[in-house]
Amino acid sequence: MASDYILLLSRIILSFYFLFNAFNHFRNLNFLTTWVQNKNIPAPKFAVILTCILLLIGGLTILFGVYIQIGVLALTLFFLSVTFIMHDF
Repeated sequence: MASDYILLLSRIILSFYFLFNAFNHFRNLNFLTTWVQNKNIPAPKFAVILTCILLLIGGLTILFGVYIQIGVLALTLFFLSVTFIMHDF
């Protein structure tokens, strides 16, 4: 019984993390577009909006517990592109 509440709380916290970052992408669209443009990514504004949508899809599917496979695919695409392209230290 308690584990059900812990699982629900975990889903809410994780989904709010992704939803907050999606909101942050929209809020800082111009700054992030400039950053992406400096990385020589084609169509930087589209790339930022696309990553925002991927985060939004992932966060909403985790929050509501529906279409989880689509949410996992969206977050996988987000993390693969961001990890290897944007954070190439």
